[in-house]
Amino acid sequence: MSLDTGRPQPPAGKSALAVTALAVAALMVVYNVPGVSASAHLLAQMYADQITRWNDPAIRNLNPGVSLPGRAIVLVHRQDASGSTFLFTSYMNAQDPADWSSSLIGTTVAWPGQPGEIRAPLPPSVVTLSDAQIAEIKG
Repeated sequence: MSLDTGRPQPPAGKSALAVTALAVAALMVVYNVPGVSASAHLLAQMYADQITRWNDPAIRNLNPGVSLPGRAIVLVHRQDASGSTFLFTSYMNAQDPADWSSSLIGTTVAWPGQPGEIRAPLPPSVVTLSDAQIAEIKG
């Protein structure tokens, strides 16, 4: 009889401690455009600089009836090496590898498009985004 604890079994000859997860992180994307929904596909296209304005037809198609501003999308992201950047870029590649290639996965990324860097992770309670900004933050 075996018990499945939800963690991977260690390789032969290794202790369970060697494969036990040490951390769990929550990431979220926040933006200040009321009434707008965004899919993983749209996020990948935004961060890949393929969608640059909030009234882009791809955003409009996902949000019928919503008044979309014609303003530029201002991307906010980490400038330093970060595990959360690795998780976010891995997520975008897993959801949309055509628009976010595996070459853009990492703890530091040469972000396409306009710069919008922050120096440190901000908790959600202190994030204040001006109109048209979008940010990946650690929860």
